[in-house]
Amino acid sequence: MTRILITGLKEPAGGVENAVLAYTDNFDTNEITADFAFVCGEVSFADRIHGESFYLPNRVRHPLAYRQALKAIFKNKQYDALWCNYSGLTNIDFLKEAKKCGVPTRIVHSHAARHSWGNPLMKYLVPFFHNKNQKVIDKYTTDFWACSKKAAVFMFGEKLAERSTVIPNTVNTEKFRKDPALKQAVLKEFGIPEDAVIVGHVGRMCVDKNQQFLLDIMKEVAALNDKAVLLFVGDGELKDSVTAYADSIGITDKVIFTGSRTDVDVLLQAMDVFLLPSLSEGFPVTVVEAQAADTPCVVSSEAVVREADIAGFTTFMSLSESPALWANAVLEAASTTVSGGAQKLIAAGYDSKAAAAALQSFFKGESEGV
Repeated sequence: MTRILITGLKEPAGGVENAVLAYTDNFDTNEITADFAFVCGEVSFADRIHGESFYLPNRVRHPLAYRQALKAIFKNKQYDALWCNYSGLTNIDFLKEAKKCGVPTRIVHSHAARHSWGNPLMKYLVPFFHNKNQKVIDKYTTDFWACSKKAAVFMFGEKLAERSTVIPNTVNTEKFRKDPALKQAVLKEFGIPEDAVIVGHVGRMCVDKNQQFLLDIMKEVAALNDKAVLLFVGDGELKDSVTAYADSIGITDKVIFTGSRTDVDVLLQAMDVFLLPSLSEGFPVTVVEAQAADTPCVVSSEAVVREADIAGFTTFMSLSESPALWANAVLEAASTTVSGGAQKLIAAGYDSKAAAAALQSFFKGESEGV
């Protein structure tokens, strides 16, 4: 039995979590056991974890307890691989401990193409520690993975990026295929009229998702079409400020905040267009999911890599453009009927079942690369 440890995921579940779970959901549990280590509270996706879960104390508030818990994980279990899913290299403790304990395969998987921070102080500390650890990362890492070439360069630097492997952010395409009955269920749940134009957004409420600008766009959309509503799926640290901003610009009646949901595949059935004006992304799994559901996308050209337009119905807009221009693009995309997204994703290698088999083969040592 091959045993791996996965770290770097957090709560609430977002694109990174869903990208990783899309693989582990399809692992053969008779051949591979995937344990997870978290530096957060109980996660909402615990039912999708078939191995053990370890919850470490906060590193800053409880440094000694954190260090003891980290050491105990590797002392009590013998792992064949460590799979670190990172948006930056501010903390590489797991890698250092894994090497010290003789874990043979140690992977850093980059899921971001730029820095992010939660408060002004982190604006300086995050880049400082990232750059410091980037200089030594090759001492502790055996395999370099990334969701895109851009994310590889950001995480590892130009030289190490050449040694990296792009791991597709896959989805279970079958779950996202259009079903009129599911759309009707969503409309009924939220009291949305049949003739509404539904703008969808799925994302953690954080700085990177640029959700005040998202709401500015929605205000312009509503001014152009009074039947438009925003189905906003997500939760996070900026929940209070995001909801307050919607109220301050007078569009509360046009926004449905669903909170964190585990049925994004169902909610996408109701969306006429998917909107993602992010400041930073790696290779957003939500855009892949939207394409699997045959939902046109309007995304920021600064954050979303062009490779994400797998099915050919993604519109790229610059964040320097006005909310009014974005609104025009959103309504144009919403009026477009597209199809064949799932088939195109499968052909391009973005279906999770087939991709998971290749990853499992790598972890079992049956292949040298993914």
